[in-house]
Amino acid sequence: MRYLWTILLFILFLTPSIGFTADVETINLKANSAFRFSPDAQVWQQPDYWATPQEAINKGLGDCEDYAVFKALLLRQAGVAPELIRLAYVQAPGEKHLVTLLRQTLDDKDPLVLDNLIGSVRPLSRRPDLAVIFEFNSTTVWDSTGFQTSAGSSLLLKLTDVLRRVKNEGEFTLFF
Repeated sequence: MRYLWTILLFILFLTPSIGFTADVETINLKANSAFRFSPDAQVWQQPDYWATPQEAINKGLGDCEDYAVFKALLLRQAGVAPELIRLAYVQAPGEKHLVTLLRQTLDDKDPLVLDNLIGSVRPLSRRPDLAVIFEFNSTTVWDSTGFQTSAGSSLLLKLTDVLRRVKNEGEFTLFF
């Protein structure tokens, strides 16, 4: 029940048009504050577990994958077209990391980055600390040059699994 109320509070902060940066900022900030960062090994006693938003909020803990999936789902619930949302596996200083990317158009070459490491949403071009390795949604993986690739397919398996579990929980109805 706590999870449902959290989602309702997030949605109340949104205006009908997600096209405004302020709405995206709100999603990023609220999702970043929904639970505290903690590595999977400490929370789930496994090296890489992608939690559903409900699991992360109920535990009060999650890692970058949990934030990224949560933000992507919130963007979908706010009306963003699925083809504009991708997750990105990136090299951040000293670590591999996962963020949510939001394009304003299909051919947008400078998507907005929603990240749990910083509070503000910035275009990818203003995040020199991140180097994209792969971008992906629930059906496709792209390399850093924008070409579809079969490399990184393990990311698709993890995303498909977490989205299946999210669907079974019934809290979200739109997917990316």
